[in-house]
Parts: sequence; structure tokens; C-alpha cells
Amino acid sequence: NVYNVATTFTYNNGVFVKTFTEKTVQTALGLSKFTITTDFTYSGVNMNKSTMQQTESLNATSVGSTQKVVKFTNFDGNNNYLKGLPKEFALFTTYINADQNYLSPNNYLKREIEINNGAPTTENYTLVYDSDNYPLQAVAGSSATSYIYQPF
Repeated sequence: NVYNVATTFTYNNGVFVKTFTEKTVQTALGLSKFTITTDFTYSGVNMNKSTMQQTESLNATSVGSTQKVVKFTNFDGNNNYLKGLPKEFALFTTYINADQNYLSPNNYLKREIEINNGAPTTENYTLVYDSDNYPLQAVAGSSATSYIYQPF
């Protein structure tokens, strides 16, 4: 099967605020259509909220819908561990992984995820930094993530 994919990126006064992606494919059951719309809001230079709406239909009949709201707060003044990645990578990942913050220069220390207006899941992070103010480790509860940087 051949998928047709189109994505539109929206800016407001030079600030990236929305993606809209539509993927269609003709299957043995008919036309399958999948859409993802993600809206971004900011607090200063840091993106503090993403709202992703996913829908799926088969032959114009809805077969599913999901809304995910992710809030990022308590930003530090240090370098985001994703800083330095190509802008195209950040734009691509915004509509496939709303749980991360590829659009902020700083690190969030609190993340709240709410799916379909359900009870939010909250994580608070403690970060350990290197001499260049990039995080080496993020700890949330009993889980830890280590970051290893490699020069290009």
C-alpha cells in the first residue's frame, strides 16, 4: 500500500504554533485516513503546552479519536538536552512525540500529561548538569535517564 502524507506547519509572527498532518491509504477495506493536529503555546521562549488531537477514519466513518495535552513547567535556565539538533528534526518530532519538548531552549522540571480529559499524570524532575549547563541525568521518582553527548 502507498501512503499519501501531507503536513502543514503554521507560524504566528515567526513562532511555530501548529502542525496538521493527514495520512491516507487505500486498503482492502477502503480509504483509511489518519490526522494529527498539534497546537503549541509558549511562556516566554519556552514551549509550555502541546495539545495533540488524533483522529482515524475508515471510509469517512470515525474509528477513533485521542486528545493528549502535555504541560511543561518549572523551566531551569540551563541548556535543553535537545539543543543543537537540526530544526527539521524538532519539527518532525513535534507531531509524533508530544511528550517531549523539542522547542524550548531550557529544560522543564515538571511535566503533566492528560489523555482524553482524564486524570493527569505528573512527573517532577531533578537534573544534574555538566560544566556547559547541559543535563547529564534526569531523575523522576525511581526512574533515571542519563544523557551522553557526542560531537558532530
